[in-house]
Amino acid sequence: MEKGKKSSAKSEESEPLETSPSLIAHPTLAELYTVFVPAAPNPASGAVYIMEKTRVHLLNISVLKTAKCVSEWGVGSEELLKAMRAPV
Repeated sequence: MEKGKKSSAKSEESEPLETSPSLIAHPTLAELYTVFVPAAPNPASGAVYIMEKTRVHLLNISVLKTAKCVSEWGVGSEELLKAMRAPV
């Protein structure tokens, strides 16, 4: 997995469909990713998490559309959900 790949990460406490747009910062180990979850409305700040690959969904969508969704407080999120692929 290449650095900066778009993804959606599920938190431990979340329902199955609750996700956070994020970027894969580093493929840590075979079963883990280090992901950056941007904050709204400024996607330049956020939090870094180490997550199991089974909790990460790769997205088939541009970085621009992902950043726009975050910076506009979730407007356009239906396009992100449609772009989700199965967990890796």
